[in-house]
Amino acid sequence: MHYRNGTLIGSLGEDKKYDFSFQQVRNLPREVTVKMGDQIMVECESYTMDREGVTFGGPSTLNEMCIGFLFYYPALPIATCWSLMDIHNVTGALGMEETDSIMEAVLNVDSADWDDETRAMAQKAVMEAPHLAVVENREGNRVNETTALPPISLPPAYHCEDDSLE
Repeated sequence: MHYRNGTLIGSLGEDKKYDFSFQQVRNLPREVTVKMGDQIMVECESYTMDREGVTFGGPSTLNEMCIGFLFYYPALPIATCWSLMDIHNVTGALGMEETDSIMEAVLNVDSADWDDETRAMAQKAVMEAPHLAVVENREGNRVNETTALPPISLPPAYHCEDDSLE
């Protein structure tokens, strides 16, 4: 999703049929101008109800990854841009013991008794947590900014007319 001044101005894409084994570049149907200060939010949804415990984010195929690659012109000397939320916001919302260690906080989340109420509280805490955004140039200089997420609006309902694509 593409935001400007806190207002949603459009979607940059949606992939309801993503397949890890068939990754490809998707071109936008039209040129999009991204201005200084705009926010681009990538949201991923996955189904892990068949697993025991919490599914963590990470590089393994057993983890969940939420990555968006953007190609742009003219070239800027940006090497990387990433963000993460404060996990302590989630553990606090779930009433867990406070810890200074991020790893301990992650392990505490894994030990929660998950049900619909717990999931709703955790999801609300994630959305309200401060998020650290980091932009780094090719020389290794970084800019860190802590920000709140803009409100997420649900995309329109999607219906595939051709069942042979599933």
